[in-house]
Amino acid sequence: MFVTGGSPHRAGRQRVRYARVLFAVLLAAAASPCARAARLIVATLQDASATQCTLCDAIGAAADNAATGARAAGDADAVADDAIVFSDLS
Repeated sequence: MFVTGGSPHRAGRQRVRYARVLFAVLLAAAASPCARAARLIVATLQDASATQCTLCDAIGAAADNAATGARAAGDADAVADDAIVFSDLS
């Protein structure tokens, strides 16, 4: 990987160059979007609610990635799909 027989300063500069490239690659990987998704929690089985997220609200949020009323927005930038979960409805 390193040139042999050359000056030690040249090998040192090469190591620094490789370290900079590795750092740039790691930084780019850390800044990329993770496999996160929105977790949309259904709090009521009613057709409509001004204060709680309904199943229809959660499906709409996952589909259009917008927050309205009592629902959170889905995550358009996520690699994974949004998850719809039910809270304790009993």
